[in-house]
Amino acid sequence: MKPKMSLKTAKNSLVGFFVALLSVCSIQIAFAEKPNEEMSFFVTSVNISGASKKGEEGVGANLGGIEGADIHCQSLAEAVGAKKTEWRAYMSTTKEDARDRIGDGPWYNFHGQLIATDLQDLHEGNEDITRENSFTEFGTKHPGIAEDPDTIHDMLTGSGADGRLAVEQEGVGGIPEHKTGKPATCNDWTGGKGRARVGHFDSQHGEGGTIWNSAHYSLGCSQNNIERNASIGLFYCFAAD
Repeated sequence: MKPKMSLKTAKNSLVGFFVALLSVCSIQIAFAEKPNEEMSFFVTSVNISGASKKGEEGVGANLGGIEGADIHCQSLAEAVGAKKTEWRAYMSTTKEDARDRIGDGPWYNFHGQLIATDLQDLHEGNEDITRENSFTEFGTKHPGIAEDPDTIHDMLTGSGADGRLAVEQEGVGGIPEHKTGKPATCNDWTGGKGRARVGHFDSQHGEGGTIWNSAHYSLGCSQNNIERNASIGLFYCFAAD
């Protein structure tokens, strides 16, 4: 004969059930939150292989060219119901600078907070994008270096602080560099040999070595090489319309 459940035990079980139910509902509500209608900037939540952390699938800086990067931005934005319709990856190539790909501004993050009013504002002082306002298209945040030493804060940009094409030269940030003069775009985002210039989404307000769009070079273009720094192949997306 099974022992009868006491009234106190039954109440505790019921309370536990409702707490668990509320937790699940809260998670669903959090992920169901829609971006602000003005959202025109976000950090990609996953790389183009769908990975959100190190050790998962990835293709390094081989994005299928700049076109593949743009498609990724467009797909992520559409999936969350973004109102803006023309999304571009903030990346330079040998044919086009990142700053010339993203429209004229202004740009706002997931919550409708102003990122920058125009191109000059975005690049002047290089402190508009920081750990405080860098949200994904879901309104979530990747851990910055202050929260997790194993951060994935490196954003592929191929750009200098002015938003124009970067070439491999002496760098900062304690990462070995070699001065080749070659474009730091991993062959215009098709992978192979070379390096990519990366920025830090958790920029410390423009301090040297932490600039949002131009902090240092990657150690290569493969997934293994970019993960040796602090990257899984994420990047910035801006609305050009």
